[in-house]
Amino acid sequence: MREIGQESDSARRQYFDGKEKKISFSRLFQVDNHSLYIVGGLNEYVSLLTREYELSKCCHHINMQSKTLTVKQSMTCGRANHALGAVGKMLYSIGGFNFLTRTFVKTCERYDMKKDRWEDLPSYCDL
Repeated sequence: MREIGQESDSARRQYFDGKEKKISFSRLFQVDNHSLYIVGGLNEYVSLLTREYELSKCCHHINMQSKTLTVKQSMTCGRANHALGAVGKMLYSIGGFNFLTRTFVKTCERYDMKKDRWEDLPSYCDL
Protein backbone atom coordinates (compact mmCIF):
# COMPACT_ATOMS: atom_id res chain seq x y z
CA MET A 1 0.00 0.00 0.00
CA ARG A 2 1.32 3.44 -0.89
CA GLU A 3 0.08 6.85 0.15
CA ILE A 4 -0.98 9.07 -2.72
CA GLY A 5 0.34 12.60 -2.69
CA GLN A 6 2.40 15.22 -4.42
CA GLU A 7 5.64 13.30 -3.89
CA SER A 8 4.40 10.12 -5.59
CA ASP A 9 5.24 9.36 -9.23
CA SER A 10 3.06 10.76 -11.95
CA ALA A 11 -0.08 8.69 -12.54
CA ARG A 12 1.06 8.10 -16.11
CA ARG A 13 4.73 7.25 -15.48
CA GLN A 14 6.31 4.50 -13.43
CA TYR A 15 9.89 3.30 -13.14
CA PHE A 16 10.90 -0.37 -13.27
CA ASP A 17 14.43 -1.78 -13.42
CA GLY A 18 15.80 1.68 -14.15
CA LYS A 19 13.50 2.16 -17.16
CA GLU A 20 10.88 4.85 -17.39
CA LYS A 21 7.50 3.39 -18.33
CA LYS A 22 4.58 5.36 -19.75
CA ILE A 23 1.13 3.85 -19.15
CA SER A 24 -1.75 4.59 -21.50
CA PHE A 25 -5.14 3.19 -22.57
CA SER A 26 -5.88 1.91 -19.05
CA ARG A 27 -9.39 2.19 -17.62
CA LEU A 28 -10.53 3.94 -14.46
CA PHE A 29 -13.80 3.13 -12.72
CA GLN A 30 -15.25 4.83 -9.64
CA VAL A 31 -17.11 2.25 -7.57
CA ASP A 32 -18.38 4.55 -4.82
CA ASN A 33 -17.57 7.90 -3.20
CA HIS A 34 -14.12 6.79 -2.03
CA SER A 35 -13.02 3.86 -4.24
CA LEU A 36 -11.45 3.90 -7.70
CA TYR A 37 -10.02 1.01 -9.70
CA ILE A 38 -7.42 1.37 -12.46
CA VAL A 39 -7.28 -1.69 -14.73
CA GLY A 40 -5.14 -2.77 -17.69
CA GLY A 41 -3.52 -0.55 -20.26
CA LEU A 42 -0.48 -0.37 -22.46
CA ASN A 43 2.96 -0.02 -20.90
CA GLU A 44 5.41 1.74 -23.18
CA TYR A 45 9.05 1.81 -22.15
CA VAL A 46 10.39 5.21 -23.08
CA SER A 47 13.72 5.02 -24.92
CA LEU A 48 15.55 6.97 -27.58
CA LEU A 49 16.60 3.75 -29.31
CA THR A 50 13.56 1.47 -29.18
CA ARG A 51 9.92 1.45 -28.33
CA GLU A 52 9.10 -1.60 -26.26
CA TYR A 53 5.49 -2.39 -25.39
CA GLU A 54 3.69 -4.80 -23.12
CA LEU A 55 0.02 -5.19 -22.30
CA SER A 56 -0.83 -4.63 -18.69
CA LYS A 57 -2.83 -7.09 -16.61
CA CYS A 58 -2.63 -4.80 -13.59
CA CYS A 59 -5.42 -3.87 -11.22
CA HIS A 60 -4.99 -1.11 -8.64
CA HIS A 61 -7.39 0.18 -6.01
CA ILE A 62 -7.29 3.80 -4.87
CA ASN A 63 -8.92 4.67 -1.56
CA MET A 64 -9.54 8.41 -1.73
CA GLN A 65 -10.34 8.69 2.00
CA SER A 66 -7.09 7.16 3.23
CA LYS A 67 -5.13 8.33 0.15
CA THR A 68 -3.68 4.87 -0.47
CA LEU A 69 -2.96 2.83 -3.58
CA THR A 70 -3.20 -0.97 -3.29
CA VAL A 71 -2.07 -3.46 -5.92
CA LYS A 72 -4.78 -6.08 -6.46
CA GLN A 73 -4.70 -9.44 -8.26
CA SER A 74 -3.82 -9.08 -11.95
CA MET A 75 -6.22 -9.98 -14.76
CA THR A 76 -5.62 -13.25 -16.59
CA CYS A 77 -5.33 -11.46 -19.96
CA GLY A 78 -3.46 -8.25 -20.75
CA ARG A 79 -5.69 -5.73 -22.48
CA ALA A 80 -5.80 -2.05 -23.41
CA ASN A 81 -8.53 0.26 -24.65
CA HIS A 82 -11.14 -2.08 -23.12
CA ALA A 83 -14.52 -1.50 -21.50
CA LEU A 84 -14.73 -1.56 -17.71
CA GLY A 85 -17.91 -1.51 -15.65
CA ALA A 86 -19.34 -2.64 -12.34
CA VAL A 87 -22.47 -4.44 -11.22
CA GLY A 88 -22.74 -4.75 -7.44
CA LYS A 89 -19.34 -5.74 -6.06
CA MET A 90 -18.10 -7.13 -9.40
CA LEU A 91 -15.96 -5.33 -11.99
CA TYR A 92 -16.20 -6.47 -15.61
CA SER A 93 -13.34 -6.03 -18.09
CA ILE A 94 -14.62 -6.54 -21.62
CA GLY A 95 -12.75 -6.84 -24.89
CA GLY A 96 -10.01 -4.40 -25.76
CA PHE A 97 -7.10 -4.31 -28.16
CA ASN A 98 -3.74 -6.08 -28.22
CA PHE A 99 -1.29 -3.52 -29.60
CA LEU A 100 1.44 -6.15 -29.91
CA THR A 101 -0.44 -8.43 -32.30
CA ARG A 102 -2.75 -5.68 -33.61
CA THR A 103 -5.81 -7.82 -32.86
CA PHE A 104 -8.94 -7.33 -30.79
CA VAL A 105 -9.17 -9.10 -27.43
CA LYS A 106 -12.33 -11.21 -27.50
CA THR A 107 -12.39 -12.27 -23.87
CA CYS A 108 -14.16 -10.96 -20.79
CA GLU A 109 -13.17 -11.17 -17.14
CA ARG A 110 -14.98 -10.55 -13.87
CA TYR A 111 -13.29 -9.26 -10.71
CA ASP A 112 -14.75 -9.95 -7.27
CA MET A 113 -13.81 -6.89 -5.19
CA LYS A 114 -14.42 -8.71 -1.88
CA LYS A 115 -12.35 -11.81 -2.73
CA ASP A 116 -9.69 -9.97 -4.84
CA ARG A 117 -10.03 -12.55 -7.61
CA TRP A 118 -10.42 -12.40 -11.42
CA GLU A 119 -12.19 -15.12 -13.37
CA ASP A 120 -12.61 -15.63 -17.10
CA LEU A 121 -16.08 -15.37 -18.61
CA PRO A 122 -17.33 -16.91 -21.87
CA SER A 123 -16.03 -15.10 -24.95
CA TYR A 124 -18.43 -12.93 -26.87
CA CYS A 125 -19.30 -13.55 -30.52
CA ASP A 126 -17.69 -11.93 -33.55
CA LEU A 127 -19.74 -9.07 -34.93
